[in-house]
Amino acid sequence: MDAARKVLLLDSLLGVVWIGTGLSITAPTVVASVGWLVGTTALAVVGLRSAEEHGYAPADSLRWFGAAIASVLVVGVVAVVATTALFTFDATVAVSAILVGLGVGVLGYRLVYGVVRPVPERRLERARERGV
Repeated sequence: MDAARKVLLLDSLLGVVWIGTGLSITAPTVVASVGWLVGTTALAVVGLRSAEEHGYAPADSLRWFGAAIASVLVVGVVAVVATTALFTFDATVAVSAILVGLGVGVLGYRLVYGVVRPVPERRLERARERGV
């Protein structure tokens, strides 16, 4: 199996699992009612993936990894606190929407850079290095 197919299959599986997990926690109609949170999370994922795969961020740097994890955690905590404080739904709806947004972002990014356009070379290099 070539590296591009491996990347496409792995990321598609990851996106489907995140969407399935998010929709198994909360009903799809409830998640759709906070579509702004799904969209914001999806755009954040697309931005982070694009920055990493197109060379705008040092992917091999431990500092970049720490900053990415910290920013995702901060955005997640702020989103959960803001949604539960400002609206009448609980934190499980926010977590479900964030999971669905992660899946939508990964699938959308991989649709563009994997089906429509070729997978970026940096991502292909990492896929060739790994056995799975």
